Amino acid sequence: MRAALKSIIWSLARFSFTHAFDSNATANIALVHSNRIHRRKYRFYYSTPPQLLTTGHGFRAFNLIDTVPLPLISHQNFRRSNRIVPICNIGDRDLFVLVDNTESTLRVLDARTTQEILSASKMGFGGISAPILCMWQSNDSGNSYLFLFGKFKVVHMLVKSRWRHDIQMLETFPIPIAGWNCAVSTTGKVFFADRDTLYSFQAIKSTEAPKIESLSLPDDEEIYGLVTYRSTLVDYLFVSNMGIEVYNEKHQHQGSIEFDMDLEGSMAILQTGSPDFPFGVIAVEMDKDEVNSPSGIAIGELGDALQTLGIESNAKFDPKHVPCHPCKNTICDACAGNGFCLYDEGKNEKIQQTKQTLCQCLPGSAGYDCRTIVCQNNCSDHGQCVGPNTCKCHSGWRGSVCSVLSVESKYEIETHGCNAGDPAAWISSTSPGESRVITTTTSTRGAGFNVFDPKGKILQHTLAEKPSGVNIVYNFKAGNRNVDLLFAICAHGVSCLFEINSTGLIEIISDDRQILLPIKNGLKGSEAIHPRNRGSQFVFANDDYWSQSDLSSATNGTIQITLVKTFKKGDGEIARCVADDETGFLFFVEQEVGIWRYDLNSDGSKTGHLFAKVGDGRLLDDAVGLSIIPGNNGKHGFLFVSKKSDNSFLVYKTSPPHDYVMSFTIDEKWKANIDRVTGTNGIAAVRDMLNEEFPHGLFVAQDEVNGLPLDTEGCPASYKLVSMGDILGDRLQRSLSNK
Repeated sequence: MRAALKSIIWSLARFSFTHAFDSNATANIALVHSNRIHRRKYRFYYSTPPQLLTTGHGFRAFNLIDTVPLPLISHQNFRRSNRIVPICNIGDRDLFVLVDNTESTLRVLDARTTQEILSASKMGFGGISAPILCMWQSNDSGNSYLFLFGKFKVVHMLVKSRWRHDIQMLETFPIPIAGWNCAVSTTGKVFFADRDTLYSFQAIKSTEAPKIESLSLPDDEEIYGLVTYRSTLVDYLFVSNMGIEVYNEKHQHQGSIEFDMDLEGSMAILQTGSPDFPFGVIAVEMDKDEVNSPSGIAIGELGDALQTLGIESNAKFDPKHVPCHPCKNTICDACAGNGFCLYDEGKNEKIQQTKQTLCQCLPGSAGYDCRTIVCQNNCSDHGQCVGPNTCKCHSGWRGSVCSVLSVESKYEIETHGCNAGDPAAWISSTSPGESRVITTTTSTRGAGFNVFDPKGKILQHTLAEKPSGVNIVYNFKAGNRNVDLLFAICAHGVSCLFEINSTGLIEIISDDRQILLPIKNGLKGSEAIHPRNRGSQFVFANDDYWSQSDLSSATNGTIQITLVKTFKKGDGEIARCVADDETGFLFFVEQEVGIWRYDLNSDGSKTGHLFAKVGDGRLLDDAVGLSIIPGNNGKHGFLFVSKKSDNSFLVYKTSPPHDYVMSFTIDEKWKANIDRVTGTNGIAAVRDMLNEEFPHGLFVAQDEVNGLPLDTEGCPASYKLVSMGDILGDRLQRSLSNK
């Protein structure tokens, strides 16, 4: 088998040669399909035999031997694990560090056992959503550093091992793009890119931010992945798109690598030679949409491709044995292991000045010798500072600084269908205890609307195609009747209109009274608004503008929509919108920018106001859900915002200047066997009394992950029901009731 497969690989990997090494040199690699592996970033680990590490629905390690598919040797069930890096020579062991988006955690694993080192794992990501991760090991100190790239921000961290394994944040600094890919050379040159642009900076052993440089690429070159290759003398950068472009250390184009199939995304390179791959191996992700091509990872031998491009092969490279000179650990005992010891670069000796200049303390440490441990905001007075910027929160509080209130669900909705969408709550005017929660399902299986009672029991399922943007319209005058309506956007920009009967069940309005919405492009959201002293109105968002329209009824009951005005929105992606009946304000989330307010009153300004910005310390680029509970007589109510990456919710005042109020998360309720909310999306909030379990209103949150097995994420869909009184407490409840 070994000889046969080796023969197959070598027969497939026929490379074209050029006689001159120039920027037009092109090598062709034929790939061998290896494994159907969920698409995520992956890395090689230099072990014996080498391992291919992948993430996606959990962490997996495969032995790189001459068997196809590669044999699986380890699997850990971390949901939504997104990036992974191996780190060598951390004390007496090697580590794997991976990003777990579900819990917003950097998980640290022992490379030998692949078991998590719980004391070293870190929650919080430093305020970054959906990050990518790269590692650099300093050649002159031996210290290892992590760079966590997010949208317009990087968190720089140190991997500590002197007393115990730990990850210490050094600094956070801005970058001009949303980082999608990163790679680091052996000399500490850090490359990062989005789909179109490439940047770099030099890693430094400091708490100061580095200088960022822009690197040029051909205009039509889209960036799928980055990886570096260390030859015997210099480093090269490989940039993948449909093929691979190679650049030398001066960022001059060295040549190209082409494949016999299209690439889809990530790649990884193993330089160390072996009997099966004497000059190293490249692993790439294949295009899952390519005709007659299986999706997953493919591998190919590097040797002749390197020769064609004029790159000297370095098959003896091993990151575990990179020379370290002079190997002076700048994190020294004199600074209690919590700071950089300052050295004179010429004499390589400690600066002999006052004690105050000896140490540059890491964040969370203070004093001339960095022995004083401090925590940000004193753990918000809701926890104990137990380490550098490490809080142990009191019961009922969460978050890196214990500033996030922890509440429990009263009930979990019976699941139905897959891919949960927006929820809504209908409040019965005659029997509040008979109020209903209405949810949407967008998948083919179970698509439509679901009606539940306040304890989560399903009462009704009605078919509809890809419903979203669900709204409740109360007391709408349809002909000679006043009715409650359920309004949503369904497939192809067509409204889904239902009448809600006295028992809270929904009845479809005949197809000839469904409305083709007044939009040009893809609809991004809709919201019902009922300004005081006026009839119902709706606001629709699409790719180009916002449109405000009247919803009315003819004498025969036919429902009509009349365009009132349009106004320009921002350029970013709109996630959700919500309107406040009392103030006439529309709020919407522009994911990479922040939360906007528009005035929908007839005399209101067409200019929006951005009151919560991404990167302000609270709001990330992952806000996906909005809901409102109004105040009285135009006074302030509360705007609720869901954040997907750290499973939390923000609360703002609906009245200008829209002050921040609080944050909360929905935790496990072990006694009732209800899991915590993770990967939340749509939300709904009401302040009306329902019953003794919901005396001050109800909060409904979609739970996308739902604590289910890894292969069933988002299916079946789940929602959690929380008492509004548990969230707002007595003081905030009273502020809503003030006249």
